[in-house]
Amino acid sequence: MTSNAFHVKVILVTNMNPIQELEEVRKNKLGISKEDMAHEIGVTMRTYVRWSNGEGKPNFDSMQKIQEFLNQYKVPSSK
Repeated sequence: MTSNAFHVKVILVTNMNPIQELEEVRKNKLGISKEDMAHEIGVTMRTYVRWSNGEGKPNFDSMQKIQEFLNQYKVPSSK
């Protein structure tokens, strides 16, 4: 991998929104279902699925829970 390719990859990863980061952790670090992830952050599965499909956005309280959850797994915030 050339340094330019690495640079592009880093930019793409840091431009993820919190829901994309959460999906990345869910799939690649935890291997849990969307239902289990929804439970972890205290929302319904329907709400979580809507967020992950881009049909809605978390409110302030939910964003705080998401950030706390991501902090547990050392995922930097893209804010």
